[in-house]
Amino acid sequence: LSLYTHSSELTTVTALSSNTVVAGSAEGEVLVFDLRNSSAKLAEYRRSNYSVSCLHPHPATSTGLWCSLRDGECFLVPDVTSSLRCDVTLSGADCEAVNCVVSKGGYVVTSAKDRLIRRYELSV
Repeated sequence: LSLYTHSSELTTVTALSSNTVVAGSAEGEVLVFDLRNSSAKLAEYRRSNYSVSCLHPHPATSTGLWCSLRDGECFLVPDVTSSLRCDVTLSGADCEAVNCVVSKGGYVVTSAKDRLIRRYELSV
């Protein structure tokens, strides 16, 4: 069953709820879909031309999302359904690809091409 097609490779996907899905593309796009309406995207944003490597729901909100890019940037979007404005940007990887980001409680953990796992303590 195919729900959506896109013009570039989709590199990651996550569910924010049982109805809202977010995908990242090889061209740096973040795409938000409502599974109840397969004819249109809810939103589409581009923060960078670098590939989106990982998307992870922020546990403190129903529409917040952690996003990592292949250029090493990792950031928190508080409401991905309305804009790609970010509240928090993590640093540590010096332009190394961030492969994955996860969050639990007050911590965010990333893995990167430089073979390091980084843990950030946050109060967001």
